[in-house]
Amino acid sequence: MEGSVVMAGLSPHPPIIVPDVGQGEEQKASSTVAAMDALGKQFAESDIDTLVVVTPHGPAFSDAVSISGLKTFEGDFLSFGSRVGVSLTNDLELAKAIAKVGADNPIQTVLLDKVNLGRYGIGSGLDHGTLVPLFYFKKHGFNKPVVIINIGFLPYFDLYLFGSFIERCAFRLGRRIGVLASGDLSHRLSKDSPAGFNPKGQLFDKSLMEKLAAFSASDILLMSPTLIEDAGECGLRPVSIMLGALDKAAVEAKVLSYEGPFGVGYGVASFKPMGWDEANSRIGMITGSRKARMKQIRRNESYPVALARKTVEKLLSGGDAKGLTDETPGEFYKQAGVFVSIHKE
Repeated sequence: MEGSVVMAGLSPHPPIIVPDVGQGEEQKASSTVAAMDALGKQFAESDIDTLVVVTPHGPAFSDAVSISGLKTFEGDFLSFGSRVGVSLTNDLELAKAIAKVGADNPIQTVLLDKVNLGRYGIGSGLDHGTLVPLFYFKKHGFNKPVVIINIGFLPYFDLYLFGSFIERCAFRLGRRIGVLASGDLSHRLSKDSPAGFNPKGQLFDKSLMEKLAAFSASDILLMSPTLIEDAGECGLRPVSIMLGALDKAAVEAKVLSYEGPFGVGYGVASFKPMGWDEANSRIGMITGSRKARMKQIRRNESYPVALARKTVEKLLSGGDAKGLTDETPGEFYKQAGVFVSIHKE
């Protein structure tokens, strides 16, 4: 079996590590700067046709993944006090093929062409999640077409599946691609962090970087939702898509750096496929683990939570929504208001 992904990577995106923005402050993140130089050089010298960048700071929909559909892209760091800019060419054929995935699968997609940009009131400029890593790539001579994927606020497993669709789309078109997950880790590492301090931030970053080093995709997809929320990160959804693009690959993973000098975790890593095989797919394992976790959650449900869930399930399947039984506590026979929250995952 062959795959389309030649290499993949994780990149942070703080504008301060661009020298013209940082004005010397970037040296406080010297490990990150050195690692980004190394990663940029690797991608620039790699034999890829197209780079797929996954960013958390572009137009993000709650129910869909969006793909930039313009012929060219431009952006700069003017809002950060610098005129340094980046211009790119879109691999529009691949972008449209990926967008079509939504027509054939339950994961919705939106192609952000001129019509849809106007419809949703979205600007066409590049966000810093794309600009920062591409500054380092272009610094080393990178000049290939790019496809820009904007995360959707979908379950992490759905994003993983979407990543696998990207890989298959590229393979069908005969593209050799690189996939870059742009994302910072916890924004809560210290009292000066932009999202305030939470001790779980350091735990999340340590755990994620260890799992990336081992390329344990299933463990990453099944990280504790509470830990993720406490960390206040923006990198896990891009990472999920990137991991999905490598679903059937045996992968050599290298962590190039990790630090948090400004109260935000910056991780840089590279991932090289070492062979492709259906047997490598993690989808079945992740699906089984998710089902087991859901069974455990349901075993521990309180009576009102179980009643609410079963009632909604019955209504959605066209059944009878009556939920009272002989085992119902007496207080539930009284009329009262009820508020039910339905959570994905």
